[in-house]
Amino acid sequence: MPGANSPHQDDLTALYAGPAGTSRIFAEALLAGDVRAATGCFSSRGVILTADGTEVSGVADIAEILEQIVNSQVGLRIRPGRTLRAGSVALATQVWERDLTESTFASTARLVLHQSAGRWSILIAAPWGAG
Repeated sequence: MPGANSPHQDDLTALYAGPAGTSRIFAEALLAGDVRAATGCFSSRGVILTADGTEVSGVADIAEILEQIVNSQVGLRIRPGRTLRAGSVALATQVWERDLTESTFASTARLVLHQSAGRWSILIAAPWGAG
């Protein structure tokens, strides 16, 4: 969950509104550098796939990866894609663009979300695509 001083505190209801809301909050939190809020979008069973294809699980380890993303992604832009929902599971896409030395690198991030106890959370995140 976002921290008490998080700029996303007013958006807490979006976590319960649907998978697109959770996907949006995740992107906004990363862009704001709010690792705690971004990590709060993950399920306790969440997994993130790193750029080299390593699967990282556990809230603390996911937070560490998100911290690395926030600290290394100067010029990061995230645009929402499409969210497809099938019952309590959803697939959301986002377009991540990063400014590199002399070019822009774009990838389609994929988020698998699930609903549990009325809350949508990220179960699997692949920010650099399927790896």
